[in-house]
Amino acid sequence: MNVVWSLRAQYVGVAVFAAMSVLLPIGAALSVASEERGPLLVIAAPWADFDNMIRSAGGWPVGPQSASFANFATTQGSHHVFKQDLLDAGAWAIIRSSSLARLCGVDI
Repeated sequence: MNVVWSLRAQYVGVAVFAAMSVLLPIGAALSVASEERGPLLVIAAPWADFDNMIRSAGGWPVGPQSASFANFATTQGSHHVFKQDLLDAGAWAIIRSSSLARLCGVDI
């Protein structure tokens, strides 16, 4: 019985290590502080009216098209206030475009 528990503990340890080795670099890349500039990726429900959501938060959509779950947006005002207004308007998450570029190995 002790051998079985010992093997399970080893598998759990390996699984936790593997998950951490994948998730920590991604989290670090997304959370690196940078200047608040450039477009933001706004993620929301596929039925959300992105144009209305973004404009009501004080910004405008960037690009000719949007995906079903996301759209790029920007503002001339404070990004901090813009992000909070987007969340209040129904956005699920907001990611800086520079963070997405960093995940792809590009520094902008």
